[in-house]
Amino acid sequence: MKIFLLLIFFQSFVYSQTFEATYQFEINKEYYKNYIQKSVSEGKNPALLKKAFSRYLNSRPAKAKLIFNSEMSYYYVVQDMNVDQNNRKADPALIFAGNNTKIYNTQDQDSIVTHINSEHLDINEFLVKEDTKPVTLKNETQTIGQYQCYLAETQYSKKQSLKLWYAPDIPTNFNIKDYKSLPGLLIKIESQLFKANLVSLKQVDATELKQPPSDIRLITKKEYQDMIDKTNPFKD
Repeated sequence: MKIFLLLIFFQSFVYSQTFEATYQFEINKEYYKNYIQKSVSEGKNPALLKKAFSRYLNSRPAKAKLIFNSEMSYYYVVQDMNVDQNNRKADPALIFAGNNTKIYNTQDQDSIVTHINSEHLDINEFLVKEDTKPVTLKNETQTIGQYQCYLAETQYSKKQSLKLWYAPDIPTNFNIKDYKSLPGLLIKIESQLFKANLVSLKQVDATELKQPPSDIRLITKKEYQDMIDKTNPFKD
């Protein structure tokens, strides 16, 4: 039955149908709890530690959607209208998912187009072309739900790496955020700090697939970096 359904998916994909993959991002709260415990055992103030890490311990899951077909993709984070948005913006799960950033990608481009809204930069809303993240493909496999997945790894920061589990049986060059170089749909992200899982995959109307707005200014990577540097008090 699973093979039959998979074959239907392949056939639909060939005819350029549009699909929606929904992901849930969650903070690894155990990591932060263990860090606090270790710090307390070393003599640090528990009340100050709990206050410092409260937003991680009280984080709520965040959902994001990847809309894609064989030619292009659109990624965005689902905003929770039932939560105060000023507090929600600081939620680490939402930040790891991408917050209010939108990402556009096409088959004929190596780079992605990111749509950024920020109150703290000189330009509050703009588009910028960015490189996709390099990944290292591994031989390790794992069955996740109904999918046979393969492992890839990438650096999230200087100290943190990510494990990316993808399914080659779902043949797409598009993925969430800037992980375009994976040879199959991303099913799961693992890291010390957070995790993300594919929670649904379904066919949707092509109108769900958006393109970068034509009335928003496209800036260079250097302009973007210069604006970021202005907000860094430790930058020379």
